[in-house]
Amino acid sequence: YKNFVVNKGANCLEITTNDFYSITVSTDHKCEVFRNGKQEMLPASDLIIGDIVRLKLGSSSSQEPISLPEKPSKIDSRCSSFSVPKTMTTEIAKFLGIMVADGTVYKAGFRITKRHKDVVAWFVDFCESHFNIKCKSDRCAFEEAFFGEVNSRPIVQWLLGIGGLSPKNKDIPECIMHSSADIQAAFLCGLFEDGTVN
Repeated sequence: YKNFVVNKGANCLEITTNDFYSITVSTDHKCEVFRNGKQEMLPASDLIIGDIVRLKLGSSSSQEPISLPEKPSKIDSRCSSFSVPKTMTTEIAKFLGIMVADGTVYKAGFRITKRHKDVVAWFVDFCESHFNIKCKSDRCAFEEAFFGEVNSRPIVQWLLGIGGLSPKNKDIPECIMHSSADIQAAFLCGLFEDGTVN
């Protein structure tokens, strides 16, 4: 190592956020803080309640499975019976990654379009086993791709309740951010299912 630094013994602080992320640092450790709309680098000793602190993914101290939204209570009588998962799993995380990357959620349903038939087959199996609902799939008419599609307003309502899947407003769902590293890895697996790094 060049310019190796040895710090003297020092007191430490444990920072715990409202979302139960936790990190232990020395009092002089620099933290990226968002305060009053400004981003600053501050020593941990200067943090105050109400600061927003940037932490590394996987910092959550909770290893309990993250709960997902409840099944929508107001359902049109014409809707067929369906189910929704209750807690986060690696399979659900992968599904959410695929949806954030390439999924489309619209008023009456949701779909993916992929070049690889096996990814669409996985999507179909996932939807049918986790939502207990029929999933349509076929080759796209005008391109070398395949699609999988589910028509269900209640499941759309449930998906939008997770967050991060709204059209033109994609983001990492909070339930992923609060989950363990294996759940986050499964989400990234789905997100980069046919991604390219260049």
